Amino acid sequence: MNAQHAAADFPAAFAAQLDSHRSYLLRAARMKLRDPADAEDVVQEAVIAAWKGRAGFRGQSALRTWLVGILNHKIVDLIRDKQRRPAVSWDEIAEFAGDEEGAGAAEAGHASLSEGVAVAYERRQLCEQVLGELEAYSPKAARIFVLRELEGEDTRAICRRLQVSSANCYVLLHRARQFLHQRFDAFAAAA
Repeated sequence: MNAQHAAADFPAAFAAQLDSHRSYLLRAARMKLRDPADAEDVVQEAVIAAWKGRAGFRGQSALRTWLVGILNHKIVDLIRDKQRRPAVSWDEIAEFAGDEEGAGAAEAGHASLSEGVAVAYERRQLCEQVLGELEAYSPKAARIFVLRELEGEDTRAICRRLQVSSANCYVLLHRARQFLHQRFDAFAAAA
């Protein structure tokens, strides 16, 4: 059975073919992006796009070639998105969220001590609110996000701990990141 036939008539077979190319796509994305989390995200987006567009795959090229083309477009989209949006690291968020007295902000010259307390308090509230929304959106995605992004746990260890497949873990992590980006963007637009 060729990939075009599997895509059109046998969704399960096409899903298996997509899965068989996942590790290759992940290696290619890591080489181009140098950030494992971003690589996982773009591969997940590429696989989702391929799945949604499977009816458009005509078999005029190898399935892997088609997937790499989709992946390259997703990588370009990610790079453009990062250029438009200033990056804020989780370390910066944790620094302000955990800074009860605001001393870190004041010592860094960002504000006076009283302003530093207010800024730290507002940022901590925002982080707690967004993580609370993520928890309400999907408790499992929230747990995976906290373990992976805030505690730095390995994805394989998370899969074993929460008894989820790696594919499910990547999907939930991707959805959590997308949800948080949307919420932070909404909060920034409202401010």
